[in-house]
Amino acid sequence: MSLRKLLLLGILSIFSFTSSCYASEDTSSTWENKLIFIGEVRTRFEYRSNPTFSKTADDEEQMLLTRIRLSLEAKLFPELTLFGQVQDSREFFSNEVPNVNEDAFDLYQAYISIHNINDIPFDFRLGRMELIYGSRRLVAAPAEWSNTGKSFDAVKVIWNGNQYNLDVFYSSVVVQKRYSFDESDWNTRLTGIYGTWKGLQDGVVDGYLLLKYNDNKTTQGENSIKDDLYVYTIGSRTKGTVNNRWDYSGEFAYQFGNYGTDNISAWAIHAALGYTFAQDLKPRLAVEIDHASGDSNPKDGTHESFEILYPSNHDKYGYMDLFCWKNMTNLRFTGSVQPNKKMITQLDFHLFWLDTVKDAWYNSQGKIIRKDSTGTAGNFVGEEIDLTASYILNKNWKFLLGYSHFFPGPFISESGGNSSDIADFAYLQTTFTF
Repeated sequence: MSLRKLLLLGILSIFSFTSSCYASEDTSSTWENKLIFIGEVRTRFEYRSNPTFSKTADDEEQMLLTRIRLSLEAKLFPELTLFGQVQDSREFFSNEVPNVNEDAFDLYQAYISIHNINDIPFDFRLGRMELIYGSRRLVAAPAEWSNTGKSFDAVKVIWNGNQYNLDVFYSSVVVQKRYSFDESDWNTRLTGIYGTWKGLQDGVVDGYLLLKYNDNKTTQGENSIKDDLYVYTIGSRTKGTVNNRWDYSGEFAYQFGNYGTDNISAWAIHAALGYTFAQDLKPRLAVEIDHASGDSNPKDGTHESFEILYPSNHDKYGYMDLFCWKNMTNLRFTGSVQPNKKMITQLDFHLFWLDTVKDAWYNSQGKIIRKDSTGTAGNFVGEEIDLTASYILNKNWKFLLGYSHFFPGPFISESGGNSSDIADFAYLQTTFTF
């Protein structure tokens, strides 16, 4: 019997057992109080010029993206909740191949949650669900910018204490199929322990151990021999505020294990500091640095490229989605103002370098944009400016307007790309919730 069928059988068994336990309970509450229905319709128009810095590819593209989500939460008993969500994602006016923005009507989430039995701060979840941890740099579903999102088939145990939370989970990411039912690929699994200590004044400290693995001997090492994949990630994160003016965040992660026949030794770091002025517009200035190791020697049997796992990258390393936490250094300067409670405008300036010139330049999904096998193209990739404005009209309507501009650096031209054309990205997003 497949693991997917076992998960479904487990959900049905738990539901039947719990329902029988509460059959004699008072069910005088109306169904209106037990059922919560939420719908969301999101549209986004995007325009990009010179998106790949290629000398031969079409240098313009535009598309209209739509996403509809309908969810139903059933609070059958104080200790039992069922949640389901369907999603329909479409893309228009684009010839992108493969089409990663489209996933016809499908099941996005469906899980059972048993929690707080006898007032014990314990939660057990089983089914298809989103996993969100920490800064979302390693494990983040939903990937909110994505038109199709991201969910996992998983089992998760949660302890919610006064001073700390602790999650233990076992999962596999759902592989989205354009016109057929989405199923998870249980050949590759993600499991982990994630803890949060809340005892820090106006802040939190996280610690985690994650394991992504595939034991089907399909991962190719530097010697071209295929073997298993075992990526262990151990790390810590902190985030908080000081005197309601200063804000800070930091994270460090180290990876070890096996990438095919190679040994893994990779690391990544993030640090940010911001200050919000006591003015009517609430101006905020911040500086941030992100760094992740690359593979300095592709023939030494050591895999040094940091593996990004399943992150949400869009708001972290430039809104053009040209980078991820892998073989990179990102220096970011941010300024924002809040004209009123409904609107925020923000300006970001990024400087990007490769950690090592012998590794590749990776986009937000961890796919190679460009690689200089000679290692002579230098490591400065370019600069990016991002301008965004978000506006909340009311509880139903939200709007997001953005424009990004990328200035190519020497690495692009020296590695065979087209650096004579600068890259632009513009978009308008509307979200209606009901």
